[in-house]
Amino acid sequence: IGKGGRKRKKSQRSQRLKSPQCLTIYYQDRNVYSQENKCNYLPRKQKVNRQTADQLLRRKRRIFIHSVGAGTINALLDCLLEDEIISQEDMNKVRDENDTVMDKARVLIDLVIGKGPKSCLKFIKHLCEEDPQLAAKMGLHKE
Repeated sequence: IGKGGRKRKKSQRSQRLKSPQCLTIYYQDRNVYSQENKCNYLPRKQKVNRQTADQLLRRKRRIFIHSVGAGTINALLDCLLEDEIISQEDMNKVRDENDTVMDKARVLIDLVIGKGPKSCLKFIKHLCEEDPQLAAKMGLHKE
C-alpha cells in the first residue's frame, strides 16, 4: 500500500518487459537490438528468436561478401584494429593476401566470427556507422 492508502500497482513496465541478457542480440522483424552499452527491452508477449551476434553474422555472411566495398573493408579493419579485436598481422592478412574485394570480405567476416560474439557485436556496431546502407540491407540496426 502506497501513500494515501492507495494500493500500489506493479509497474506495467516491469510486468511486460524481460531483463536483458549480456551479449545477446534480439532479432525480430529485421530489427536487431544490441545489449552492448545500454539495455534494450522487448515485451514478453512477443515471440523472439534469440541469437548471438556471431550466429547473426553467419546468417548474413553472403550478403556482406557480395555487397561490401573496398572502402568499407578498410574502415572496418581500422576500427577493429583500434578496438584490439584484430591484430596488425590479421589486418595485413586481409589487406595484402587477397586480390579481390570479395576475398577480403570473406576473410574479414570469418576472422571476426571466429573471435566470438562480443567481437561480432562490435563489428556490427562499426558496420552500422561506416556503411548504414549495407547494414540496412543485412537487416542490422545499431540501437
